[in-house]
Amino acid sequence: MKAAAETGEGPVWDARTGQLVWVDIPAGVLHRSDVSTGADTATDVGMMLGAVAVATTGGWAAAAEDGFGLIDAAGRLGLVDRVLAEPGTRMNDAACDRRGRMWAGSLGVGVASGAGILHCWEPGQRSRVALRGLTLPNGIAWSLSGQQMYLADSSAGVVYEFGFDADDGRLGGRRVLVEVPAAEGVPDGLCTDADGCLWLAVWGGWQVRRYDPEGCLLATVDFPVAQPSACGFGPDTTLYVTSAWEGLPAGHGQELAGSVFALDAGVRGAEVHPFGG
Repeated sequence: MKAAAETGEGPVWDARTGQLVWVDIPAGVLHRSDVSTGADTATDVGMMLGAVAVATTGGWAAAAEDGFGLIDAAGRLGLVDRVLAEPGTRMNDAACDRRGRMWAGSLGVGVASGAGILHCWEPGQRSRVALRGLTLPNGIAWSLSGQQMYLADSSAGVVYEFGFDADDGRLGGRRVLVEVPAAEGVPDGLCTDADGCLWLAVWGGWQVRRYDPEGCLLATVDFPVAQPSACGFGPDTTLYVTSAWEGLPAGHGQELAGSVFALDAGVRGAEVHPFGG
């Protein structure tokens, strides 16, 4: 689907409407796309928008520039927890665990080293800080068992695996599951499939990669754009991949940069959980 997103991110399938929902982060735009026709509804929510998730109460939960909020069916954003008051900070990628909590990373001013934070927002409560000391926290997903959480820190060039307690939403021990050498790009958005494998968009690497649960590279898919940014499954074996033109030099020649791509992954996606359980 041809588009011109500055930084497309966070593709999520909305089974309620049969649409692919995704965001353009710096533009603060929520996209609702009919992938069969290419028709797209774009709504400016009034501030940068890191990611959204389907909400069980209707509309979408949002990790936005100033914190967490809810977007109604008309596209109006109402902030619920203005947790990021400092200018220059914003939420980035986000996902919900099986208990309906939204997890999102935030960036420090100027993407300052060590200023990235992982937040957890539980319905009906104020958000809490789950982890400090990151730099550019990005894609988030869980293993099929729900006992491991995956988190990309793009600036560090790694995807971490944490032990995860689904009952109380606490992180356990951490290890580096995947490391992407700087010469190959940086790890960005990610998702898991029904085999428990990890699909990772490599920003600057012209690729999406598939890794097994132990972090071994299984396959690579090349793209006609340098900056694939995030990936998410539809209701079948289709993997949707957002991209970006942000930061590309003038005359880059990538006419499809900022578009959304689709590929047959040969496997279905793991269950994606809504906000609110």
